[in-house]
Amino acid sequence: MAEKIKSIRAMVNDTYQNKKFGFEALLVAAPPVEKKEPPSSSITYNTTTTVNLLLQHPFTISAFINHLLHSTRYPYKPGKTTNQHRQLRDADHRFPLPRLRFYLPTAVSSLVPSPFDFQAFSIGPWVLDSKPIHFTRFPPDLTLLVHLRYLVLSWDFKILPAALSSLWNIQTLVIETSSCTLEIIADVWNVIQMRHLKTNASTTLKGPLAKSRKSEEASSNFKTLSAISPESCTEDVVSAAPNLRELGIQGNLAKLFDTKGTGSSLFDNLGKLVYLENLKLWNDAFPPEGKIYSLPQSYKFPLKLKKLTIVSTRIVWWHISTLGLLEGLEILKLKENAFRGDRWKSQDGGFRSLIVLYIGRTDLVLWEASALHFPRLKCLRLNYCSKLHEVPFELANVPSFQILDLNCTSRSAAKSAKKISEH
Repeated sequence: MAEKIKSIRAMVNDTYQNKKFGFEALLVAAPPVEKKEPPSSSITYNTTTTVNLLLQHPFTISAFINHLLHSTRYPYKPGKTTNQHRQLRDADHRFPLPRLRFYLPTAVSSLVPSPFDFQAFSIGPWVLDSKPIHFTRFPPDLTLLVHLRYLVLSWDFKILPAALSSLWNIQTLVIETSSCTLEIIADVWNVIQMRHLKTNASTTLKGPLAKSRKSEEASSNFKTLSAISPESCTEDVVSAAPNLRELGIQGNLAKLFDTKGTGSSLFDNLGKLVYLENLKLWNDAFPPEGKIYSLPQSYKFPLKLKKLTIVSTRIVWWHISTLGLLEGLEILKLKENAFRGDRWKSQDGGFRSLIVLYIGRTDLVLWEASALHFPRLKCLRLNYCSKLHEVPFELANVPSFQILDLNCTSRSAAKSAKKISEH
């Protein structure tokens, strides 16, 4: 067994890994490169243009970028592709792009004028990641960048304005807001190229106002919606995005599961998403208002579901048997007390396809399981399961078992993991 398990890690002390996050605004897509500290107050021109913008520079950021784009050694020339350009491919289209990375110190964001002068980008970059720049109001010049394909914005807004609908080439839109909720006013259903819409807040999304050939073509391209509110999981919204591969739902999940005495719920609409492979359910409401008593029955889940993440639902462990009946489920992540209770007794006939199981922050004490309950399990990760006495030793008999990862668990659980590795 020691040779079979290729990776095992156990941390029993409450230590935390401090991660340093760089403040980087990616203006044009570039492949990963090794980051090196450039000389102070310098601009280095090579295959990848690296800029170190220090606070003592008096010019505005927009003016600086404008200078940079017009002074780079390898300017963009339509119809010509050199070794210094990267191909951004989408469907049958190719766009030669200069490789450019723009680094911002933390305090620079406070110097950014509002609204930000996007006219410096009139030549049209296709990828704009302005996450380190936190906008206090919507930048109107942003709508001039009609060639944008990928856009990341960080702001304080509670509304996604209608003006963003004019970015008709957008394929990926990522919004990070300090607000708990976000209402979408923009007509995203008529943005023909839109494929991925991601937010960090519970988003209110309505179905198309009027069905048209254009809206049907646009909505059929949607592959990702995350995260929308439970109230937005209506038949109109689901029908408008029939080809979704990834869906995130955040809010009071009790409203999503509630049948209201009729036998049907908003969750039933998800069964129409025949291509859905990745589903995340995040409950951000607390009892008694957000109390969830059980999960929907297994046949109501999308048929092709491969990955399921459940967060903060606090359902009793007995109901996890419902998830075991999902025949195609390969990855299951249970985070922040997704299930509660001190005992989980795995049942026969479930989790036949499960490969990865992650359990984070739970009050679980006793877990009974055998190789028959997880016949294809390869990876088990336990994070902050401080009350768990031991990892089921019978899992050592799973032929495919390779990775066992324990972080901030009890000493007895760490000892049981060592026994499994030595088996």
